[in-house]
Amino acid sequence: ILYGHHMRNGSMFALFAEFRDSAIFNEHRTIYLLTPEGNYRLQTFAVEHVPMTHASIATPNYPTDEEFSAFKDWLVEESLADATKLFGFCTCDGADNTWRYITFADVAEFVPISYVGSDTYQGDTAVEDGAADEIAADAQERAEN
Repeated sequence: ILYGHHMRNGSMFALFAEFRDSAIFNEHRTIYLLTPEGNYRLQTFAVEHVPMTHASIATPNYPTDEEFSAFKDWLVEESLADATKLFGFCTCDGADNTWRYITFADVAEFVPISYVGSDTYQGDTAVEDGAADEIAADAQERAEN
């Protein structure tokens, strides 16, 4: 689970709180997660609105494999997707800080870092020309505000 602030200026994880609206959720089903090991293209499949003490937030590291498997089974039963590796993006709901939204996504594609930017990989995680610079500029602008 990745945790991020729901900033009033719309930065960081603010968009995840908007996923309470099915139309907005369905418009943003793809998430790109860039890591030192490689780049993930994720497909969202579920959103939870839970108290901040809910087990899926408070106990992301379950005491036993069986408990974690039961939690994953519950998520999959509630979703339309079948996942083998899950990511959760958690943020507060912006109201009184006692509730959280968690957007769950599974891995649609992973590109190891050795292939990123090379001509040898022919997957569909390509980012449009200039998009990375645009995202970096947007992040910088938000950080300054």
